[in-house]
Amino acid sequence: MKKTKKSKGSINDEAVEATPLLSRSKPKTNTNKNSNKHAKEEDFWKGVGDPTEVAIEVAARKLGLGKDAWIRDEKLKFAQEIPFDSDRSRMTIVYEVKQGGKSNMGSEGKYLIVAKGASSSLLPRCTSFLTPDGKFVPQSNKIMSEIEEEAEKMAIKGLRTLALAVKYSDEIPRKRNPDESDEEEKEKIQENLESDLKFVGLVGIVDPPREEVKYAIKACREAGIGMCMITGDHKSTAFGVAASLGLVNKDRKDLVLEGHQMDKLSTSELSRIEPFPVVFARVSPENKLKIIKALKRRGEITAMTGDGVNDAPAIRFADAGISMGKSGTELTKESSDIILTDDNLNSIVPAIEEGRRTFDNIQKFIFYLLACNSAEIWVMLLAIIADSPPPFTPIMILWANIILDIPPAMALGIDPPARDVLQRPPRDPKKGIFPTWRSYLTVIMHGLSMAGLSLGLFYLGRNYLHHPDPKESANETDHSKSFAFVGLGVLQLIHAFLAKQQRRSIFNKNFWVPINWWLIGGFTGSLALLIGGNYAPLMGSALNHLDMVPLFAMDWAWIGGAVLAHILVVEFLKLIFNHGCLKEESKQQKEEKKEEKKWHVTIQIGPSSVAGTQRSMDAPLMLAPK
Repeated sequence: MKKTKKSKGSINDEAVEATPLLSRSKPKTNTNKNSNKHAKEEDFWKGVGDPTEVAIEVAARKLGLGKDAWIRDEKLKFAQEIPFDSDRSRMTIVYEVKQGGKSNMGSEGKYLIVAKGASSSLLPRCTSFLTPDGKFVPQSNKIMSEIEEEAEKMAIKGLRTLALAVKYSDEIPRKRNPDESDEEEKEKIQENLESDLKFVGLVGIVDPPREEVKYAIKACREAGIGMCMITGDHKSTAFGVAASLGLVNKDRKDLVLEGHQMDKLSTSELSRIEPFPVVFARVSPENKLKIIKALKRRGEITAMTGDGVNDAPAIRFADAGISMGKSGTELTKESSDIILTDDNLNSIVPAIEEGRRTFDNIQKFIFYLLACNSAEIWVMLLAIIADSPPPFTPIMILWANIILDIPPAMALGIDPPARDVLQRPPRDPKKGIFPTWRSYLTVIMHGLSMAGLSLGLFYLGRNYLHHPDPKESANETDHSKSFAFVGLGVLQLIHAFLAKQQRRSIFNKNFWVPINWWLIGGFTGSLALLIGGNYAPLMGSALNHLDMVPLFAMDWAWIGGAVLAHILVVEFLKLIFNHGCLKEESKQQKEEKKEEKKWHVTIQIGPSSVAGTQRSMDAPLMLAPK
């Protein structure tokens, strides 16, 4: 392999850490079959295929024992393959040794059988072991202990550890009829090929998480989303990676659960484990589905992500299935609700932010329109009850609904996300747009405030500002209507800013951050049309059918006072209701702490989101409760 300058996609010297036995385990490179290639691109080599296979090939080439050398020297020809299976945790390939090939393993045979997989799966099938001096010795407890100890050391450092084994044979079992072979026959063939193996070494593969993963995990935790990690790797490897990412403390190994332990537990028993495990190691596809079921049984919202066929059942069963767009299989994509086109964990963070922003904006939109429309209803209803002339004409109400309300409401619908949108806990999906009775009461009170102030302006203009007796001039009624209508219009436009934040005070410096320029534009445009409509009769405009008369300067001063009064009412309601909300939340938190039960969201992130460039990590992450 050509060693040149590093660049994107190249594999550096830290891609693989191998034991000294690796230099004597030449056949291991043949386990790659055709799953890995190296494409020469400009002045560097780029791995193509499964990163695990590429990493092994890189290690072999650095020792001068690449796959090409073995095919050339040993005259090997592919004959048969037993693909990797998550239940078996190993794979095996059979090569036919052509005449003229050189054997460097001290054995002869027509076929060379090579295998790799988890040490716990492969070691029990080995009857002899390769020593540093190149000789094979029979199995012994001492050698087994030394190998297991070395594998444990590599796993603790966060390396994915694979065991390598070989054997020669003069013949291999074959299927009588590949199309009609039953499972029992397949198992017999696998048992024959994968028995009496010779252990030749261990290889540890560095799989550093991407730099952005820690940021994504921190952001999700601040948003009330906890994490778990599900992997098929050794528990020590899984725990080391989880600790490096900050998922668990280095002294909390009790939060690790292995697949064989889950097999002994029912879904109900798994869901009752406290504290719930954070790291799941050596899991099977069945275990993944059991974890999702257990989390849902705990009352949690689950969002599972993955890329392999084995992830499809759990993705399908989760509340929100997320698949990988680049590395995901078609079955996984079809089973999912969302596809991450860039296979990046960081995509989850802006997705959560955008989802919360959308919900907030829908809430603001509805909150604003309900308050404004209810104000118009209250004005007309109270005027009828008081046996008073209607303050507004039909065309005025239509003008208010279309010209005054719609632009600010649409601007609220595209309001930028609040700065604390990712610092809030998840909301309960069972609750509606207005989660508590306070929300409904707030809308009613805001509508009554605007209606009362508008009616006050109407009676003020009709009875006191111009003529004590309204019968003296019919124009006084038109003036009072214009006075009340413009006042209500300005109140509704100002209320758009008040509806932007339901709990934060308008006097808080963060109330206006970030600035919504669309809202400012909508407010300015609607206010300009309102003023133009009021003074249209002076300009001989066609808008004089609004039956409005121009207001005086003192009228605008009274309208300004009404706006200030409405702001004080809204702020007073925020103060009362927010104090009640805080007391209620504090009481709820105490109850949850007492019951040791939390409500949260769970998401599983698939391999490509966390893996480094060396290999595709066979360890999906699951974002679980905090």
